[in-house]
This record gives sequence, C-alpha cells and structure tokens, in this order.
Amino acid sequence: MVKSFPGYWPPQKPFSEERDRWVLWLPVLFGIGISIYFELKIEPPLWMGPLAVVMVALTGYAVNLINRDHGSGPAALLIAVAVIAAGFGVAQWRTAAVNAPILIERIGPTAVTGRVSKVETFPSGSRITLERPRIAGLLPNKVPEKIRIRLRGE
Repeated sequence: MVKSFPGYWPPQKPFSEERDRWVLWLPVLFGIGISIYFELKIEPPLWMGPLAVVMVALTGYAVNLINRDHGSGPAALLIAVAVIAAGFGVAQWRTAAVNAPILIERIGPTAVTGRVSKVETFPSGSRITLERPRIAGLLPNKVPEKIRIRLRGE
C-alpha cells in the first residue's frame, strides 16, 4: 500500500545516500533556470523572478518544518525548484541591467558623431566603436550607448 506523499517518498533511501553530492546539482539547476528564461517568447515582468524564488523558498521552509521526521526529500525538491527560479531571476535581472536601445533597422545615409573608443582591423575592412554617439534624425533616447560601424573597401 502506498502512503500519502508527506510520509512516503519512494526514492528516499538512494536519494539520501547521495546527500553529499547534492551540491553538484546546483549549477545544473541554476543553468536550467537561465535556459527557461531564454526560451520564453515574451519578456516577463521584472518582479516575476524574485517573487518565484521567495515563494518557492518559503514553501520549502514550510515543508521542512512540517515534515522534519519524514526525511529531506520533499524539502530538497523544493530547494531544487528554488535554485531553478534563482537562475531564471538572475538571467532576467542581467537582461534588464544591460537593456539599451538597439538600432533594429537600417537608417540610411546620415550624420553620426561620437567619441572613437576602439578601432579594429579585419581582412575585409575595419570596424570602429563610437561611444556616446549622436545620430541625425534620431531622438537621444533612441540612440544606443555605443555603436559599431563597419568600414568596407580598400
């Protein structure tokens, strides 16, 4: 007969025997959270990542308090979900931190000014990086912090 979930977790014994290796799964779980974030088709609200971490961590803490005498399986599972949520939250935070305007379409011949911060040479030409650029015809809030301009020719 199968007991209820809180008192019975079938893989409890082999799972508990591997307890000293559980920490090795943390980077994998964190990476899964990051992968989930980048697989989304839409950008979720910024509060979603931290809220998920807090909710899962609190649920794990509550399960641990309720099931102290039933082993660490359910709590460990919730901790794993919390680490996945943390990976999701960190990827979301980093995306928001580096968010800047991007030129998504060709703007044609126009005047561009800025401070040259880098010059790179390639077999097919050169590339210059301009910091704090100004582009004629674009509002300042639509201009990226840096732009790279590819120079082709002889």
